[in-house]
Amino acid sequence: MNQRIMAETEERHLAEQEIRRQKAYIEQIIENSPVAISVMNIDGAITRINREFTRLFGYTFVEVAGRNISDLLAPPGLEAEAHKLRSLTASGERIQVETIRKSKSGETIEVAIAGSPIFVDNELIAIQAVYSNITDRKQAEIEKAKLESQLLHAQKMEAIGILAGGIAHDFNNILGAIIGFSQMALMDAENGISKPHDLKQILKSAERAKHLVKQILTFSRRITPELSSQQLNQIILQTVTLLERTLPKMVSIQTDLSSDLPPIHADPIQLEQVLMNLGTNAADAMPDGGILSIRTENVWIEESVSGDFMEMPPGRYVLLTAADFGFGMDEKTLKHIFDPFFTTKGVGKGTGLGLATVFGIVKSHSGHIFCQSNPGKGTSFQIYFPAHVTPPVLPVTTDLPPVVQSGEETILLVDDDPSIREIGQELLERYGYRVLLAESGEEALLRFGAHPGDIDLIILDLGMPGMGGYRCLTELLKMDPAVRILIASGYGPVGQAQEALKSGAKGFIGKPYRIEDMLAAIRKVMAPAGSYS
Repeated sequence: MNQRIMAETEERHLAEQEIRRQKAYIEQIIENSPVAISVMNIDGAITRINREFTRLFGYTFVEVAGRNISDLLAPPGLEAEAHKLRSLTASGERIQVETIRKSKSGETIEVAIAGSPIFVDNELIAIQAVYSNITDRKQAEIEKAKLESQLLHAQKMEAIGILAGGIAHDFNNILGAIIGFSQMALMDAENGISKPHDLKQILKSAERAKHLVKQILTFSRRITPELSSQQLNQIILQTVTLLERTLPKMVSIQTDLSSDLPPIHADPIQLEQVLMNLGTNAADAMPDGGILSIRTENVWIEESVSGDFMEMPPGRYVLLTAADFGFGMDEKTLKHIFDPFFTTKGVGKGTGLGLATVFGIVKSHSGHIFCQSNPGKGTSFQIYFPAHVTPPVLPVTTDLPPVVQSGEETILLVDDDPSIREIGQELLERYGYRVLLAESGEEALLRFGAHPGDIDLIILDLGMPGMGGYRCLTELLKMDPAVRILIASGYGPVGQAQEALKSGAKGFIGKPYRIEDMLAAIRKVMAPAGSYS
């Protein structure tokens, strides 16, 4: 009997000793932890802190024992947040947040908090909070973001410099031709000599300048594509015919076009330009000949993998792939291929606007373009166009009367550029119109008010100093809601021009315009509703 009692006593003593050892072991783990730890009852009253808690927040256990953790550490304005986090943990939830807490000295500290409920025999008896000081990490993130912003700004300035230099170079060449041929034409005219060739060269150079501006505006997405439901395969087949006549004979074109493509919402002329540019680039990369592969297919971008395609939302797409097996590009070159006026071609062999224009067109079609390339192995462009489920609208063919170019109406021409006013007046008067001029929006309002009921049409420039064209439009419509206004702008019908059309302008014509285009636009605006198409 005594031996049994002695054995039980010894066993109990060993068990208690083991419990003390385990408790000391756990205490040391908590005390020596590199993160701040506090233990509270379910009401938030502190029952335990460790050494790192004292180092981080400045409080000793005597100072915090029994105090509410939320009231103790929450800085002004975050009291409600602190109580809510404690309440969530006390209800049995685990939390992880990044927030701000205050120290004994009032210093604010950015911390990551992990809150956990403590259960014994399935009964919630306490809550624990672990605090990690993330001030240095946050500061590093701020510095990183600042450096990335500075780098992005530097890259933008570099791109702008390339753009400005490229525009200046190309325009100076064009202006050189215009000035030279103009001077020769003027000298010949003063001597009574007529040389239509020089005038044709001036017009040709002006058309080059117009095309260059259109490329730049397309790249910057300032030209709105004329979208309609289109079959991509049909556009490709038409363009391949042009490419076969344009590219060197040693470049062969292979097509693999899926037969079940849905239509896409596209401007066929702009997509033709995309294919021509990609085809020309491919041929330049294969001077000894090779294969240009053009392929189309249906693809689905699932929501779970949309992040792999950057900003592409999930959904159905038509994928166009144009690939060559030419020189290829290294990673450094690949980063700049869509920059305007960036080119790897020799002098006189490229403007550097081809791929920049492609990029602008794809983005204006709500599409996405990616490029893969390796030196010596070739280049592949993948272009994703959103599928368009609306059936294509077939054009309605009607027999239209021939367009009348002349007229007898009174036109108010509003433009701040004196040369535009001069040429516009001479042009319109040659075709029978009576022309009034205004060099600003303010003067246009005065002219319109001084001729009530006499002005049949206003040709209005938007980009003028002072009140500007858009505000002038709104004021003119207040004076006469039925006034006919034709917007003339150097940009495409986007931005203020688009707003002007929505606000009540009757038409739009882009600068610079040919004589026949302006005359046709005037007759279209002047025609009774439904009589002109």
